[in-house]
Amino acid sequence: FLAERGLKGSDIIRQELEKGDQHGMGIDRNVVLVPVATIGCGKTTVALALCKLFGWGHIQNDNITQKPKTQRFAQAICDGLVDYPVMIADRNNHQRRERKQIFDDVSKTVPQAHFVALHYVHDRANYDQIKQATRERVLSRGDNHQTIQAGSKGQHEIIGIMDGFMQRFEPVNVEREPDNSFEHVIDLDVSASSRENLETVVSQLNAEFPKLFGTMPSGEDLDKAIEAALNDYKPDIKHEISGSNKYKNKALQRGANGTSGQSTQKPPKLEYFSATLDPKRVMSILDAVFRDADIDTAKTYRVLQTQNRVQSEFHVTLMHRASASQHKDYWEQLTEAHTMAASKPNAAPEPVLGSCKVLLERLVWDGRLMCFVVRLVPDEKDQSGMQWRSVNETAHITVGTVSPDIKPKESNDLLKRWLQSGSGGSTGISEITVKGHVELPATVKSVLQKY
Repeated sequence: FLAERGLKGSDIIRQELEKGDQHGMGIDRNVVLVPVATIGCGKTTVALALCKLFGWGHIQNDNITQKPKTQRFAQAICDGLVDYPVMIADRNNHQRRERKQIFDDVSKTVPQAHFVALHYVHDRANYDQIKQATRERVLSRGDNHQTIQAGSKGQHEIIGIMDGFMQRFEPVNVEREPDNSFEHVIDLDVSASSRENLETVVSQLNAEFPKLFGTMPSGEDLDKAIEAALNDYKPDIKHEISGSNKYKNKALQRGANGTSGQSTQKPPKLEYFSATLDPKRVMSILDAVFRDADIDTAKTYRVLQTQNRVQSEFHVTLMHRASASQHKDYWEQLTEAHTMAASKPNAAPEPVLGSCKVLLERLVWDGRLMCFVVRLVPDEKDQSGMQWRSVNETAHITVGTVSPDIKPKESNDLLKRWLQSGSGGSTGISEITVKGHVELPATVKSVLQKY
């Protein structure tokens, strides 16, 4: 074959190298590393370690104090590219609009810029593990962070802020705008150590952009770079992120009225009680239900998937505080169970109260949202002595909504219409039975208000 083409093996290799030269092999400057992360992923630690190893430029969004902040951030990246071959755009960039802003504003000044995503993958099947890893990082470093001062804020408030970022996280998808502007995406494991993620970044960048590197660092060099990033870093400027300004404003008002202004933070109120399921199990069932479904049947589910609108967690709401006045006895029972569980040594803020099983009966959806109709089944291993039930007219699990404007609680409205009118025809409602008597274990927990 090679003889017929008049080429030797060495010619083929040379041609492949020349092709590669057009796709990163010859790039030696104007590279912008764009972390896509949430709080506690370790993005700044990895960024500082890269700067320690290679002398690259690094700009933190929270060091920008002048307005308009987004444009100033982009301009700082452009200014840095004059002096550095690589600039690290250190902010969360966890939403597509933030990535688009970087692409648009940087490219206006540096049209030949090359964007690389440092994508901290938030797999919803691993959300519990991700939450644990990020919370441990944030809570362990106290006030040594620009936006989350864990040594000063209450733990519940911090967790609420972090959960908000995770809920808003939009993963990189190079098949759609604006993420198709990334020339390369490096997937990183949030639960892995910063040392492991640093090695992943260095090895993949070297493979894609070898001219950015001279002598490659040893394992010991990587260790020292991470150690320096963790031990030497002190934020230049500190900002405060709060889950809700109303609490801050009340505290300031008390200070203006003659008190110290440093009020004792009240413990958060109970928001609702839930039976929470393993998201991996639920996702596998959803995929199985729609795997062989026709296009029309699977349409809403595919929309939820492609727009990242499938819930990251799945639970049956047993009771929300808004229903407490209508179901006083049950609310008191649930509250008492929470108080007892929370009073145990080393109890979590949102302790486990017991367990039950959840029978997935059918999926019901319209063009706006989708949910499971379920039934709660007693768990013989549950030792709580409680009879867990949902006060909703139809016990359900919200799968997802097609827009952030549609709240999960609207599942109640959908199911009310479904009970009254059924599905099909002019109802605009569809349903499908979950075959095989699928019964999943669930953990009953209390959920606190997020500040």
